[in-house]
Amino acid sequence: MISSTLFEPESPSTASVRPLRVAWVTSSPTPYKLPFFQRLSERPDLKLKFFFLTWKSASRPWEIEAGESLDYEVLPGFNLPTSLKEKRFLRLNPVIKQRLDPKQWDVVVISGYHHPTMWWAIQHCRKHRIPFVLQGESHVLKTRSAWKQKVKESLIFPAVRDAAAALATGTLAKRYWEQVGIPSDKIFIVGNVPEVGFFQEKSQEARFRVEATRQQLGLDPQRALGVFVGRFLRVKGVDILLEGLAKLPPAERPQLLLVGDGPEKEQLEAIVREHDLPVKMPGFLPNDELPALYAASDFFVLPSREEPWGVVVNEAAACGLPLLLSGKVGAAHDILQLGRNGLRVEPNTPKAWAEALGIAANWTASDVVRMGQHSRTIAAEWTHEASEREFMQAVRVAAAAQPSATTQGNG
Repeated sequence: MISSTLFEPESPSTASVRPLRVAWVTSSPTPYKLPFFQRLSERPDLKLKFFFLTWKSASRPWEIEAGESLDYEVLPGFNLPTSLKEKRFLRLNPVIKQRLDPKQWDVVVISGYHHPTMWWAIQHCRKHRIPFVLQGESHVLKTRSAWKQKVKESLIFPAVRDAAAALATGTLAKRYWEQVGIPSDKIFIVGNVPEVGFFQEKSQEARFRVEATRQQLGLDPQRALGVFVGRFLRVKGVDILLEGLAKLPPAERPQLLLVGDGPEKEQLEAIVREHDLPVKMPGFLPNDELPALYAASDFFVLPSREEPWGVVVNEAAACGLPLLLSGKVGAAHDILQLGRNGLRVEPNTPKAWAEALGIAANWTASDVVRMGQHSRTIAAEWTHEASEREFMQAVRVAAAAQPSATTQGNG
């Protein structure tokens, strides 16, 4: 994993007597973030409280249990829909200003600036000179309209540069913060990562049941199998993947297992029927069922048109799969290493996906094992433990910072 510093942070036993008081303003908890949140909450040198803008996003089908260690509040507020089809909203929680009392917090962590609530939190911290850390997933390859970029450069980035530190999910997100104007030595890598050990262990167990798993799903046990896990949204590019598969002669097509659900499901099913593609769509499945599907597959695909990171990439890599990733996927520039564990594919281009799928369909068993081992090795470096070290360095840097006397904000 990328390290932004050359030293290890102090252990909890050597930390200062009074715990560092940190408020974290973030959109909502997710199954893969909660273990990290809980891990931080159990540190004796950290008094951490989360302010969630909402508890459960309407676009996410999972159930969430916070556990006893998490100190949090779901802020009252309201939502403005930006896409009813994809169930996306802007969150507005004006009470955030009341929750961020300068006397109560040493540092405030703010997850981006997309929602009005986040922007209010940034301005409040600037006005009251509370050191704040920005956490973001945007990266330098994301497509942006010219007018939005101008608005950001004139109105948003000057405020963002007042951040005492920043958290980035990976290489591309770090470069984005650098372009915004945050110094490199104040940017720390806190990845979007799953419970790597869980996926490693469960997938190894499931490898003894590969034939049974494939039979249960109605898959050919001898034919190469690629797996996709995610929501069926246009941005995920699954339609491009299927169009690429259709370009291959029927005898040369690998099988695809598309795990998930979403508003594009009927359109994808229509493409499968039109071209008589070897595709199975078992629907949304919980995390504990995924390792068996990864273990039964020969490679993983993520054809997104845009993707800030892609935690499913970490999951698949931890399970020992070669990777076929769109170049617009953030993880494609960290978890995927060209020539070692897969292919980076031109996004939004069926022809490129046809070529990549054709290559993957012809990988030998030894190719899959060799690349899968590289994937496991890389995934093992991206853990909650590594993210915890980087997070603690970031909040300590922020706590030691003296907010600029020129900082301005309207509260």
